[in-house]
Amino acid sequence: MRGKPTNRRRRPRSCKRKCIVILKQKQQGEASNINLYDLIPRPLVQSEDGNDGNITLLQPKFPSRFGRKFITPRMKNPYFHIKLDMLGSSVWKKIDGSKNAGQIADEIESELGNQYPSLNERIGIFFSLLKKAKFIEM
Repeated sequence: MRGKPTNRRRRPRSCKRKCIVILKQKQQGEASNINLYDLIPRPLVQSEDGNDGNITLLQPKFPSRFGRKFITPRMKNPYFHIKLDMLGSSVWKKIDGSKNAGQIADEIESELGNQYPSLNERIGIFFSLLKKAKFIEM
């Protein structure tokens, strides 16, 4: 006897492993072919200016519709406050949805000059962190 019949067909274990490897290769290949400086960043969260000129990003604590409707009105502060340093604030002010990341990096480099070593690398890392945290869309 074979046991209880099931409605689902199961894939062999080796096929699952191959599929996972192929997906990982596709993800790595896509990430290496994208030039970050050609993409146009658009902000997804609100921001406010601080007293010292730095920007504070406001990320909602509950992004779902249920959370916004029922939980957020009962909270004292419905946002997480993420404070940016001087470089991050100057980059965030330049993000308007029309300039690409390369133009923003060139403008920041002309403004700040030699204050930061390896400025282009820091700006690239900053953009990738903003994208990963879903503060911007590219």
